[in-house]
Amino acid sequence: MAEAGHEVRARHEFRGMRTVEHYFTVPLDHSAPDGEAITVFAREYVSASHSADSAQNLPWLLFLQGGPGGRGNRFGSLGGWGKAAAKEFRILMLDQRGTGLSAPVDRNTLPLRGTAAEQAAYLEHFRRMPSLPTLN
Repeated sequence: MAEAGHEVRARHEFRGMRTVEHYFTVPLDHSAPDGEAITVFAREYVSASHSADSAQNLPWLLFLQGGPGGRGNRFGSLGGWGKAAAKEFRILMLDQRGTGLSAPVDRNTLPLRGTAAEQAAYLEHFRRMPSLPTLN
């Protein structure tokens, strides 16, 4: 049974920014919410000019990098639009299903799904945007 959930596994502060690593447990198949679950990863960025407590009150800005099949951008430091946005928002960089630190789909994991038809059926679930649990 898939239970939607959210876990924070790491927090970091460096080069004028704070990051938080979020792992969401979501249904593989949205039409079968009690079925198999996968993990979707997202990294939060915010300016270190905000205290950890005050940052919790900022609105979210979800950045979708296009795709399909891409992980969220990784900032080594805040610059350009990211620096400006991180002053007013908590930026959430989502790794799409099957990419980055989200549940992997690659040449090692896909054959474990069985026949070509079973693999194709599994891959259909990686074309849609997941429903993420509400963040606090």
